[in-house]
Amino acid sequence: MEINELLLWIQDENNAKIQELDEATARFAANIAWMDVESIDEAFLFFASMNYLNAYVKINDANNSMYKRYDFKRDVVGVLEGCVLRPIESMNIYIDSDVTYVELVGLQFSFHHLPKSAVLQEYQKGETNRSIEWKGIRLQPFAKQILETAIDSASPALRHRIQPIDLPTTFSRLGHPIRLRMFLALLQQESNREELATLCDIALSKANYHIRILIGIRLIEGRRIQKTMVYRVNPIALGQLSSLIPHHPRRLKPVA
Repeated sequence: MEINELLLWIQDENNAKIQELDEATARFAANIAWMDVESIDEAFLFFASMNYLNAYVKINDANNSMYKRYDFKRDVVGVLEGCVLRPIESMNIYIDSDVTYVELVGLQFSFHHLPKSAVLQEYQKGETNRSIEWKGIRLQPFAKQILETAIDSASPALRHRIQPIDLPTTFSRLGHPIRLRMFLALLQQESNREELATLCDIALSKANYHIRILIGIRLIEGRRIQKTMVYRVNPIALGQLSSLIPHHPRRLKPVA
């Protein structure tokens, strides 16, 4: 669905009660919460995902581990902080006393009772926190359609990043000691290929070979900063890997 078509569809009151929420899509949206937001299509995908989670956690059929859990709000705060410090063109943020509005691509996302970090408190008091008049359209009933449109309208590069990783291939390729060392290093900080080659004590040509493999399985991604290609862990893939770790008690029971 195109964005203009979506806007017209949302404005049709006959569609207001449509809710097609499912656990698989909620899990996908939770992985998007790990994403860094630096462009308008990333912002659209992120806030569409958070809107989906905001709707999903309230339904009775929600997975027990997600029902009535609003952990995603801390991710919303983190992204808002980044957008406040590094504004994205065509995106407006208004922080009211108990509601935060995010306006982009003709939609108004709203989040109630977000934690107020120091950055957001400072923004709330500043001149750039300009009031946004609420249009009175709740987006949660359209959460599934909005998220699908955000995916469809994303750039090819972003659509590639958010594809599910193939776990058997990922763990097989990551099993190489050099690639594992690179991955663990990039979990700590971004690095260029020279730094990764030095860390692993290998030639640049060999470093390039292992970097290409990690990019191919979407565990890491590169971005150009001035004239240097810098690599980092793909946060969306990291979110998928984190979901594999089961919740467990802090203290294990001793073996009898």
